[in-house]
Amino acid sequence: MMMGETTVKPEAGQQELIAVIVKKINESEGETLEKFLTIIEKLTEQKEQKEPTRTESGANFAIRKELKIDGIIDGKETGLSFISLMRQIEGAQKRGYPEPEIIDAVIRAMPTGDSLRNFLEVSKLNLEQIKDIFRQHLHQPSPTELFTKLTQSVQLPEESASAFVLKLLDLRERTKLAVATKESGLAYPSDLVDQMFRQALSTGFRDVELRLKVQELIAKNCSDVDIIAQVNAVESQTRDRASKSAQCNQVQLTPTSDATSTVVTKLTDVMEQLVARIEVLERQDKHQNDQRTRNRFKCQHCMKNNIARCKHCWRCGSGAHFERQCDKQGKQQGNGNVSR
Repeated sequence: MMMGETTVKPEAGQQELIAVIVKKINESEGETLEKFLTIIEKLTEQKEQKEPTRTESGANFAIRKELKIDGIIDGKETGLSFISLMRQIEGAQKRGYPEPEIIDAVIRAMPTGDSLRNFLEVSKLNLEQIKDIFRQHLHQPSPTELFTKLTQSVQLPEESASAFVLKLLDLRERTKLAVATKESGLAYPSDLVDQMFRQALSTGFRDVELRLKVQELIAKNCSDVDIIAQVNAVESQTRDRASKSAQCNQVQLTPTSDATSTVVTKLTDVMEQLVARIEVLERQDKHQNDQRTRNRFKCQHCMKNNIARCKHCWRCGSGAHFERQCDKQGKQQGNGNVSR
């Protein structure tokens, strides 16, 4: 049985569509299942194509999800940042949300009872004026402050290499956005900001090996993703080397067996004996040096008899004079002392 074209009125609702489908089922007795499914598909497509487009003109309105700001705008470190808020506002504008709806979403993202929220709810400010207010409320630094911080950034002792790279990337983008959104007499071109970013990245790392590696990547004009990946790889290798070195040192310090412990004990005893012997030798040598020093100013007679204080001439042994009055130079004298 041949079937004619079936149309559905644009204003037809779900009940009328079901009635048409039931009628076609009754008329299609004997038709194949495949042709029946084709009829159902045609009716459904026809209904979708002829559904009137709802716009914001007149009594009609657009069906879309209510705009919500992701995060809490409270001016604290844990709250939404100015950069994130601007990104979300820009995304809402691109999706076609009107300005009043964006303003309402921003106000709803603030804590209930907040003084700034109460002010915005009763004021008639436009979106640009609200942006200026939030720039101060969320402590957005000026372009000059961000640019200076970017040029002076170095890796802190407690900061990892990957965290340092992400910090520089964040400063770079925040500086560019601040320059773009802030009307100021100072202008920092995007090329200059990128140049300062590369300079800080190539000189700010504590590790020399990582610094040289990053300088090679910058010279090759690698992307931000490649730089992050390479820094993470080098940092991972450094951690592995440090971990293995610590394990090796631990193995060397820990005795592996009782035999090793015995050997260490014996070596310790030998070292203690050697130290004691060296101390004895040092005392003997010091005594001999002291003895030679004391005998230096004695005549031969006093040295042989171990007389502590010599009152003779050290050259000739005479008790009538001292060495400086002795006129017998270089000759052996009465008591056997060799003159000097």
